[in-house]
Order: sequence, then C-alpha cells, then structure tokens
Amino acid sequence: MNQYPLNPVDFYEDFLSFLRGIEKYGDKPAITTYTSEKEAVTRSYRQLTEDVYALAAAMREKGWQGWHVALAGENSYQWVVAFFASAVLNCPVVLVDIEQSVETIAQMLETADSQVAFASASAAELFAQEADMPKLPLVASGGEYGLPFTSLLEEGRCLLKEHDHFFDTLPAEENLAVIAFTSGTTSASKPVMLSRKGVLHNASSSVAMVATGERLFASLPFYHTYGLTCSVLGPLIVGTHLCINGSLKTMMRDLRLFQPDTMMTVPLIVEMVHRRLAAASQERGLEEELNHKARRRFLRRLLFRKSWKISKMKFSRKCKSSSVGEHIFCRRSLWS
Repeated sequence: MNQYPLNPVDFYEDFLSFLRGIEKYGDKPAITTYTSEKEAVTRSYRQLTEDVYALAAAMREKGWQGWHVALAGENSYQWVVAFFASAVLNCPVVLVDIEQSVETIAQMLETADSQVAFASASAAELFAQEADMPKLPLVASGGEYGLPFTSLLEEGRCLLKEHDHFFDTLPAEENLAVIAFTSGTTSASKPVMLSRKGVLHNASSSVAMVATGERLFASLPFYHTYGLTCSVLGPLIVGTHLCINGSLKTMMRDLRLFQPDTMMTVPLIVEMVHRRLAAASQERGLEEELNHKARRRFLRRLLFRKSWKISKMKFSRKCKSSSVGEHIFCRRSLWS
C-alpha cells in the first residue's frame, strides 16, 4: 500500500487551546454568510474568537458554566459562536436535529438533560409555543422569543472589558464535549457521547489527510458530526475561509457568489446540483455542447487514472513532483 505524506496540522486537547491556536490567523477571513439581498457578511478569525470569548463570559456570568447546552437551528455564524462558547466553558453541547418531529426533538432535549437552549428564530418559536417542549432558558438569534443573542453578546463584551483575565480560572475539564443523535432511519434516534479530545483529534486528522483549500462551502447540517467535524472544526484549524449556508433554497445562490475551492457534501446534494445544471443547460440550448464536453472530460479522467495507476513514477517525473499529480487528480475528480 502506498504511503502518502500528511498535511501539517496542529492537534489540540481542549477547546480553549483550539481558540488560542486559531487566533494566529488574525484578520484573515474566517466565516462568510449572505443576506437575503445577496450581501456578504464576513467575520475574521479575530472577530470570531472575540465573539466566542464574549458569549462565554456572558454565559459564565449567568451561571451556565458546565450546563448541558442545546443548539437548535439552521447553520449560521451564531450557531458556531454558541458551540465554541459552550465548549470553552466545558458545557456538553447537545446537537438537536431540527428536521425531526416535535415529539422527537422534545425527547432529545430530555434524554440529553438539556438545561439551556440556543436557537434560530424558527426553532425558538417552536420551543416557546409547543406544549411538549421542555421549558428551558432560551437564547434566540432572531424573532420575538427568548433572550436576544446580540444582547447576550454585548453583555459579554462589557464583562471582558471589566475583567481582563476572565478565563484564567476555568474549572477542571469535563471530558464530555458533544451529545449527538443517530439519524433514526431504522429506529428511534439514540444519543452518542463524544469526548473533547476525540472530537478535536478527529477534526485535525481529517484535514491532515484531505486539504480543504483556501475557500470551503459548508452546507451540511452542523448538528450532524460529519458537517461539524469536516465543515467547521477541521477547516478552521488550518485557517480556511468558510461560507456557511443554512438553507437548500439559497444553496446554489451562495455557491455561485462565494466560488469556493472545496465543497463538503453528500451524494444527495451532488445529484440535486447536477439536476439543476442539466435543467439550466437544456433551457439555454447548451445540453448537446455540455454533453460533448462531459464525454471528453470523462475520457481524460479515465486515461489520467490509468496513467496514475500504471506509470505513477513516469507521470511524477514529468510533473517534477508527485504532489502535482495528486493535486490535479483531486481537482478533476471534484469538479468533473
């Protein structure tokens, strides 16, 4: 079996070390989201870590340190900040699958012993209005229910101005980092407990084996471990610029606007993208031309794979470096 060199990457034991580690990227863009008017809202690594520290300070002041924190809502910048702030305070984070039924969500919250919830506007409305939902302290990133996320963030910023060494006296690390739930495809969703070291080492190992590029498009739900590990934690460790998409309705729009190097996805989304491209090409009368190009590209990929397997050394010498061949192979297989 061939041995390939791993990408250089930092490994972290806890989330406070993780945040202090990514501070080195400073003003480099960290996360971009798009408004309904297609305007880009970009936060740097410096802004991200400052917001996390501010939210953590406010949570600690309210006595939520060590509580089980439920995160419910679509992918968003606020979701990421709430996750890291909870993790810094050694709060086990409960990943709530908002696509489930009301009864299932309520059961998730109770099974995981949730004590406070951070939610999107739609999830906050669900939490507040449904009688079956456990009544928890609620922080909402929008809407009319719960404590506004922005208010809590501003409260934390004021606390940090008063106390420069707010995180110097954190308690002993709690090993439990995340409580995730199985998809429930064949039976009821079951909780899975993940350790801090396990989550962080898994994220670092993922980017050690697969380079994410400079710009990554993240549309997979963060309440699934694949989306959280490979679309958020791993890319941030290596200083990647993320585009967070929270809705399938705006996925194609955000994808065009952001123009990423890499897209974390699953076959279902790839098929959807293919169908939309096919429909657009047919509408514009480009179907035959694209099919011809696709057939030529397939033949090139087939020949490339054969040359890769049979005469790797010859190809490597021709490219002066085997890494060049790997790069081309990855790029062609990604966009073809």
